[in-house]
Amino acid sequence: MKKSLLTLKYLVLIIFVLVSIFPYYWMIITSLCEHEWIGNPTIFPIPPYLGCFKNALFDYPFLRWTLNTFIISISGTLGCLFFASLAAFSFSCLQWKFRDLIFYVLLSTLFLPAFLMVIPQFLFIAEIGWMDTYWGIFIPSWFSMITVFLLRQYFFSIPNEILNAARIDGANLWQIYWKLVIPNSKIVLMTLFVFNFVGQWNSFLWPLLVTQSNKMDVLAVGMASFGGDFNITYNQIMAGSILSLAPILLMFIFLSKYVSKGLEMRIT
Repeated sequence: MKKSLLTLKYLVLIIFVLVSIFPYYWMIITSLCEHEWIGNPTIFPIPPYLGCFKNALFDYPFLRWTLNTFIISISGTLGCLFFASLAAFSFSCLQWKFRDLIFYVLLSTLFLPAFLMVIPQFLFIAEIGWMDTYWGIFIPSWFSMITVFLLRQYFFSIPNEILNAARIDGANLWQIYWKLVIPNSKIVLMTLFVFNFVGQWNSFLWPLLVTQSNKMDVLAVGMASFGGDFNITYNQIMAGSILSLAPILLMFIFLSKYVSKGLEMRIT
């Protein structure tokens, strides 16, 4: 009986795995097909057609889009983690009047639709002259209340005795934050780095609104130009998607151990 249940369990898991990887498989075989639309799909196109990858790299400023996306993703993610960790440090490790009240008021903004902030942010960026610049794209992403919340909850797990001992030894607030709290939060910071970086890498709406020239486009916006007005080159789009997915996949492979540990951590 137990053996049958175990077999059924693995069978269900295999089915879920196959369903999960099928979209990626379809993306690969579509990108290797010479025709824009696969009328008669095959298990694997023979011979594989690599012209779509060549067109994506050389017929479009794909490398420029990749560079823009990398700069924006790194700058936006690092800035978000820095300011969020400072706020979380203040909301968890310091005592000041109305601390919790202000935190919960700010936390309540998570219930507002994200699109509600697009127009005020757009008007502000336009007013200060940051349209079509890197600053205008990634600076709004520096302020993430969900990141503050997750870091605050983790900082609460750092014993107060350690913080008090550092104060007795003469450490100032910056030293406690930089030399004590941050080194003890590497796992959660790396996990949030991966999640924020992926979100920045795949962002579409805000870069589309802020950028005005093709040289400032990011990958998600640039690949929208693949295909004409009356036809959609699915093989070209899939080839570009694979190329844009490669950096994210490599980053996840190298940082997967931090993500796994971060997801296993208990946040009180």
